[in-house]
Amino acid sequence: MKKISLLALLLLSTAVFATPENDVIVTIGYGAGGTNTIIRTFAADADNVGALKFIPEERPGANGSIALKNYFNNTPTNKSILGVSGGQVLFEALVHPENNYIDKLKIIGPVVSSPLAVAVKADSKFKNLDSLFDKSVPAQRINIAVGGESHEMLVKQIAKYSHHDIQAIRYKGGGEQYTALMGGHVDMEVDAYGALKQKLSTIRVLGVAQSAPIDKVPSLTKYAPIPTMVNFFATAVNKDTRDIQEITKAITLGFIKADRIDSYKENGYIIDMNPNSDYIMRDVIPTYKKWIKLLDKN
Repeated sequence: MKKISLLALLLLSTAVFATPENDVIVTIGYGAGGTNTIIRTFAADADNVGALKFIPEERPGANGSIALKNYFNNTPTNKSILGVSGGQVLFEALVHPENNYIDKLKIIGPVVSSPLAVAVKADSKFKNLDSLFDKSVPAQRINIAVGGESHEMLVKQIAKYSHHDIQAIRYKGGGEQYTALMGGHVDMEVDAYGALKQKLSTIRVLGVAQSAPIDKVPSLTKYAPIPTMVNFFATAVNKDTRDIQEITKAITLGFIKADRIDSYKENGYIIDMNPNSDYIMRDVIPTYKKWIKLLDKN
């Protein structure tokens, strides 16, 4: 009896931990919110167009660098991909060079991007950007919820030109940031404009980190010489990974068939279909070099 029980237990363990041939693990470096939601949407859409099954696996922490390290500590395989954000790949590398994996990455499938923005609760006492930069407004402590290095870099730029005592309060992702804002634990929140726009029934967006306004939301550059700060969201692999054509096709076709393009654009996002999987070379590396020059000047 004991032998049969042990055998049954062994078979059960094997069934639970076996990975089917068609499973593709999608590692996500953030908890609930912006990046997590978009990457899970990529995975769900790709699931619906072919034989591959995309399984999200969260490894949040340290602005996504835990997920990056976990991924690159393993041999490249076409059964494992990354869900990445600009904050995790680009801005983390600028602040912590030891977490620079830009040269090792290849982004596959479409890229969704949006400028960073600052938002408050709908009933906040901070009505507009003048609240941050008009010195006739009494100086005070302002806590701003952030979810990564790009968010924190924006807050530091705002603080540099504001007379207030402005502090970045770090959270694991957009979900936690929004909860903190709505609970009154922070005064403001930084996130991609596209993520914030979906919550306009409960928040107000004060400004965007680019030179042109969006939906009548003013530019922060009117008040401070803040460089354009855009966050992007995509799926990526180790550039040495082979035989990724089927995965790339599923992600792209799933995105198109789910009719995401127009809905994302309506919500303040920019879509780059990235047909040649060269987004790193075309956009990320040039932007990284521009920021390096800027930081060196400062």
